[in-house]
Amino acid sequence: MLKQISIFLPNQPGVLAKFTKILMDKQINMRAITVAETADYGILRIVVDKTDKAVEILKKENYLLSLTDVIAVNIPDKPGALHEIAEFLGNNNVNIEYIY
Repeated sequence: MLKQISIFLPNQPGVLAKFTKILMDKQINMRAITVAETADYGILRIVVDKTDKAVEILKKENYLLSLTDVIAVNIPDKPGALHEIAEFLGNNNVNIEYIY
């Protein structure tokens, strides 16, 4: 099981660059990223290679964040591959809340 970090960020130019520099400077690699935005704020969701270290650093930098358990699935690059996974999960009553 992986942990997804959700971070609330202002929706302004340069904010993502500042955020990613913090991770880069501490040698934390982002493995997956997605953003849901509104007019004023965005929710950045990331999966990183060093979750505990990232959380510690981001809290010290006063970022508001939360952690969520997620499952990573590698899907072949072929038509219908996502359908197969989605159908399997749906048939087993597993809801997909986030997808990268």
